[in-house]
Amino acid sequence: MQVAIVGCGAIGATVAYFLTRRGIEVTVFDLADPGHGTSFGNAGLLVPSYSTPLASYGNAMEGLRSLMGRASAVDIQRRQGARMALWTAQFLLAARSSRARRGARVLARLTQRSLELHDEILLGQRESVAYARQGTLYVALTEQAHLADIRIAKNLRAVEIASETLTPAQAREHEPALSSAITGAVFYPEDARLQPLAYVETVMRSAQSMGARIRTERIDRLNVEHGRVVGVEGAGGRFAADRVVVAAGPWSASLMHANGVRLPIVPAKGYSVDLRLNHPVRSSMLFSDMHVSATPFNGITRATTGLDFHGLESSIPTQRLNAIRTAYARFLDSVSIVSEGRAWAGFRPLTPDGLPIIGESSLIDNLFYATGHGALGITLAPVTGELIASGIIGDRALTEPAIAPNRFHV
Repeated sequence: MQVAIVGCGAIGATVAYFLTRRGIEVTVFDLADPGHGTSFGNAGLLVPSYSTPLASYGNAMEGLRSLMGRASAVDIQRRQGARMALWTAQFLLAARSSRARRGARVLARLTQRSLELHDEILLGQRESVAYARQGTLYVALTEQAHLADIRIAKNLRAVEIASETLTPAQAREHEPALSSAITGAVFYPEDARLQPLAYVETVMRSAQSMGARIRTERIDRLNVEHGRVVGVEGAGGRFAADRVVVAAGPWSASLMHANGVRLPIVPAKGYSVDLRLNHPVRSSMLFSDMHVSATPFNGITRATTGLDFHGLESSIPTQRLNAIRTAYARFLDSVSIVSEGRAWAGFRPLTPDGLPIIGESSLIDNLFYATGHGALGITLAPVTGELIASGIIGDRALTEPAIAPNRFHV
């Protein structure tokens, strides 16, 4: 069996790993080197604590504030048009509390299984990818933000995501660099972190050692005959395949549009910059009031922020970088930024219900989707690879209806 995978980020590389491990021939297509797209500059956080779907009341209110011109962690450009309007309507339906609770249960199962698989995949290679299972601190300056974090933690404990509410003094025991002005923190001990580019390169090398091939070229469309995919086509011509996996992240929708399929994925732009601090932090953190993260690895701290609906436009607004600098100044004591790396913008592929699209197409035979992971691409990469490999070889034991493509009729 020959499988073509479109996309060589964290998802595509890990799908290739699981398929080749089962003896299946794999060719991966991407315009860039492995991991140099959406995976390149993300936070590198592996976060069961992020098992609350993006489709929630709080995020809907953030979007409304943005449209009204008020400061928000989310920024929506009104000119995004009819496609964004349809996606937003679907998002608001999914944000109802009952659907959000069901989504949290699904994400909790997937993220916890994925962390088990990360341990397995990276056995003996933890240092090379800066892999550490040391938890994540959600830190708040205001009482309002801290109470919101506590409410989320309570909901996540109901789906078996462990957490501990910390006083300011307890939080500073975890991370001495934290400011004396913080109100408190919530600690999620099951979370982990890694260097995302190193992860993709490491996993893809393992797949190549088992026979996977990489072709650096653009894929424009799928070749479909009589309702069945028979390969892919792009700048390098046609490539025959028995199965095709779409793992192109935010570009998955445009790829499928060429085949007349409306995949409900929109790109949400996030930003990162690598910082050198005079006193490096030792903990993975999310600064709740300002939606800014801190991930320490390899002597630097990666800072991320933003959820901007600007299409695939890649400019970096000054206010986003200023928000990172302000957050680090407010949340950390006696810590200053010595130097900043080059700022980066990347695109999260978001579905309306906040759950990924994983599994076999309901429209086109032999087509599989592994996309729409939002901010959880690195976290969910291993379980996605396991699910896709099981689906391709015909093992239905690991199917999960809540993430199946047929919920969007694709």
